[in-house]
Amino acid sequence: MNWLVAHWELKLVSFVLAVALWLYTSGQVRVERTLEVRLAPERIVLPEGCEFVSVSPAIFKLVVSVPVGRDQEDTLLQGLEPRLTVLVGSKWTGKAEFPIANRVLGLNSDVRILRTEPEQIGPIAVVYDRRQVARLPVDPPKLTGIPEGWDATLRLDLTQVQVKAGSQALDRLRSASTRIPFEEVDLGRTDPRRVDTHEERFTLKPRKADYDVIDTVTATIALAPIAETRQVAGVPVHILTPRDFPARLKVEIDPALATFTLRGPAQQLRALKPDDEITAFVNLTGTIEPGTARELPVRLLAPAWLAADAVKVRVKVSENPPLAPPATGPSASVPSASVLPPAVPTVIVPQAAPPEPAAAPRPASAP
Repeated sequence: MNWLVAHWELKLVSFVLAVALWLYTSGQVRVERTLEVRLAPERIVLPEGCEFVSVSPAIFKLVVSVPVGRDQEDTLLQGLEPRLTVLVGSKWTGKAEFPIANRVLGLNSDVRILRTEPEQIGPIAVVYDRRQVARLPVDPPKLTGIPEGWDATLRLDLTQVQVKAGSQALDRLRSASTRIPFEEVDLGRTDPRRVDTHEERFTLKPRKADYDVIDTVTATIALAPIAETRQVAGVPVHILTPRDFPARLKVEIDPALATFTLRGPAQQLRALKPDDEITAFVNLTGTIEPGTARELPVRLLAPAWLAADAVKVRVKVSENPPLAPPATGPSASVPSASVLPPAVPTVIVPQAAPPEPAAAPRPASAP
């Protein structure tokens, strides 16, 4: 015991100094700070195959005590977004609890937690769920930007898709008979000048939701111009004759002005200029029998996209009467109106074959 009481004066002084130093350091000046704690879902780490459901409380305030000066240096004291890691044991619970403590919130050891606001806050509770796969029907997307005068028809390559979500989310979707929606399809880039029916393929984008769409869904959209009809009257009917068409023959067409019912894409049909873009004619390049009348179809030279209902006209080929012999006397220079050849309709002559010598006209028979 000699060592215990030896130099007891020095030992007593050392003990008093140690107690005083401890009292000084532990009783240093501290201040209170109020922090806002946010528990964001993206900061919660879940086991593989699980998805976040909820966290409570998601936001609360924490009153802490910190040494003077530390409150200005520690950026954590400006606001907390702790990172929580959920571990799943052998028994599935679907819920994990975390105490409101320095190690959970990421605070240093010299920061003292005084209280929470509101005060009646229990541990942080994270609810999670197992992710499962189910097959649900597809809701066809809305088509926008359809060009004027066009009709669009959508065809899906999949009418059902695989969806991955928590069991609670899947039960909710099934109970509501929910169809999986997709973003709208914009057809504004379609060339409005096209006149043919064609197809375009699009990859659909699912809308944001609390589930993931596993399958890739594509859609085929058939675009067809809307057909209209337009009636055009007063179109002159021309004739198409061979190069060796005898000049002594005349052609009579009844009616000489035809009326057509035209069909085609709406926009092009509205912009059509009949006087400049269509020509009506009957084909007389076949056997021509003077003195007979036949009904022949009228053909059109027109844009490829244009169609027309069938129209027939009565065509009669006859011989012109011979010219009267020259008159003598004072009125010799004025021909008689009764012997002038009648007017002949416009003649369309093909240019493919070289011209052949015209056959000499037969003598006209005496009247």
